[in-house]
Amino acid sequence: GIEGIAVGFATKILPYDPAEIAELTKLYLEGVDINDYYLTPKLPEFTGSVEYINDGWVCNGKFNRSSRTKIEITEIPYGVDREKYVATLDSLQDKGIVSSYEEHHKDNRFNFKVVLTRSSGKLTDTQIMTKFKLTKKLNENITIIDESNKLKIFDTAHDLIRHYADWRFSKYSVRYDHYTARDTLELSKQENFLLFLNLIVDGTVQFKNKTQAQIESGLITKGVSVDLVGDFMKI
Repeated sequence: GIEGIAVGFATKILPYDPAEIAELTKLYLEGVDINDYYLTPKLPEFTGSVEYINDGWVCNGKFNRSSRTKIEITEIPYGVDREKYVATLDSLQDKGIVSSYEEHHKDNRFNFKVVLTRSSGKLTDTQIMTKFKLTKKLNENITIIDESNKLKIFDTAHDLIRHYADWRFSKYSVRYDHYTARDTLELSKQENFLLFLNLIVDGTVQFKNKTQAQIESGLITKGVSVDLVGDFMKI
């Protein structure tokens, strides 16, 4: 994924599994409607869940209960840092939902041990996910600079895959034309060089008492390319 801001536009593309991107690209090239397939964001080092709800992706943090009033938060939504989440817990403490909390982070993993107030102990798991902001919608703004160095905006990651696949596929004919022209030229050069060598070896073209211009003229008469004979004479 990538996120950034520039003059006049911004972009935010979620990270995805390269294997899934490859599979959807393959399906598209086979003529399959890839809109029928989800492309699930793969969030680096995120251990919570990602689900598709109401035409959008939502990531969920994780918590577990050790008692009615004690919970342990082990994952917060993707993109939320420690400072922002501490501010959330402080706000819940001011509202009388949280009695206290401690931080026990280890090995780059979040861990908040939270004590709820007695009245908040009645909160359901769903209510805790909401009040503790453990659910977050993942927004995307797929804005790119395309192959023509122009700004282009896509509605979905699927559209970006289609665009890239179409452009990339069109380049195969350009590549093959390039290879054909290159190799045809090289083949002609090698065939001419072989002819040049044979003419010299079998004595058809004589060097003795002849100017370079006369030798080159004789080689050209025997079929050596006028464009290459000069290069061969330098060998």
